Amino acid sequence: MTFFAAATLAASTLSFASSNDCAPHPREQWVSAAEAKTKIEAQGYSISSFKVSDGCYEIKGRNKDNQRVEVSFDPKTLEMVEFEHESFFD
Repeated sequence: MTFFAAATLAASTLSFASSNDCAPHPREQWVSAAEAKTKIEAQGYSISSFKVSDGCYEIKGRNKDNQRVEVSFDPKTLEMVEFEHESFFD
């Protein structure tokens, strides 16, 4: 594997981001915080912090591989819009 290919692969596994902000949705269209937490935990995350940030649901916690993560989700669709794992916290 070339250095460029390895670097590209590493970068793609470290961070996924389409935007720091979620699309603006009226609050009544948002998935409730309780339901969002349940669905996010069902994806294998353990949540230590859950908040609204820049119009997104944002969690801090650990993924199924026990890595520290910070992930933002669209509050209407629960689509992931930003992902960082522990290498960003060191």
